[in-house]
Amino acid sequence: MDVRKKCNYGYQLNKNDECELAVQECEPHYELSADLSKCVPIPGLYIPFPVIGAVLLSTAILIIRVKCSERGKDHPRPTKLIPCIIILWSMFELPLFLLQAAFAAWYEHWFNTAMTMLAILLHFPVNYYSVKKILPQRLMKVLKSENEKKIAVALDI
Repeated sequence: MDVRKKCNYGYQLNKNDECELAVQECEPHYELSADLSKCVPIPGLYIPFPVIGAVLLSTAILIIRVKCSERGKDHPRPTKLIPCIIILWSMFELPLFLLQAAFAAWYEHWFNTAMTMLAILLHFPVNYYSVKKILPQRLMKVLKSENEKKIAVALDI
């Protein structure tokens, strides 16, 4: 057997020092992976990025709803669209984290699983901090500026 002889990708040397196709039989509904090392499931119904589609659809519905409800009416406080969209998108956050962790563990990508679990663990403290610390500070600034406007209107400045 000549050690220097090499075969092309997907072929291997046999006992006669000839290159032969390294074929592996796969079960039904499975196909050979790109590196010809193992059988992988054939994808079924392919829907690219279903969550992105759901987020875009829900955002479009929200925008249409907000814009149609504001048309022709005098609202004392118009709806702030960007915060509404952020709140809407945040509803998808935890389920997506959980799905990512589950799929990463299923495909044995342990580093990705660990990072996703860390993100899930940090998700709640960061949100708690933003609600308890940052939001009240912003509200105080808004209330302070609204009070200044009321005083300015009362004094006719």
